[in-house]
Amino acid sequence: MAADRFSLDAGILFCAIDRAAGEKHRIAAQLVTKALDGDCILSLQAVTEFFAAVTRKEKMPLSDAAQLVRDWISIFPVVSPTATHLDAALALVTSGRAELAQATQIACLEATECYLLLSEDFDGKARVGQVEIVNPFSQDLPAPLAFLLAESNDDD
Repeated sequence: MAADRFSLDAGILFCAIDRAAGEKHRIAAQLVTKALDGDCILSLQAVTEFFAAVTRKEKMPLSDAAQLVRDWISIFPVVSPTATHLDAALALVTSGRAELAQATQIACLEATECYLLLSEDFDGKARVGQVEIVNPFSQDLPAPLAFLLAESNDDD
């Protein structure tokens, strides 16, 4: 298991490009930038939701959003749902623990031994299945990931 493996959801990716989001933008942009130095994976669901949101809300031109998604999927490992993931997701849904889209993302993350999702969604749940959900805008990050929000020291 990769204890410090984590994932960013679509909302974090969206805030990273949305300068109008103020402090959330600053935090999310720092998370995405520093994720390059960590064990970060992205779900196909997160990047497709990001693309849909930024283009629907006209936060980026279509071609720029497409290029950014291409950049991310070339940099970060991307996990895509399979029939096995869907089966695991349906178990979470039928037990009342998550909605299908959330459960599918959780199942994909669990399958890659990713047990931490940075998200401001999930209705305030702290854990779904084996995945801990941390809102980086209102909670401290677990110790192994504190570097993601640590201030840079340019004197090093």
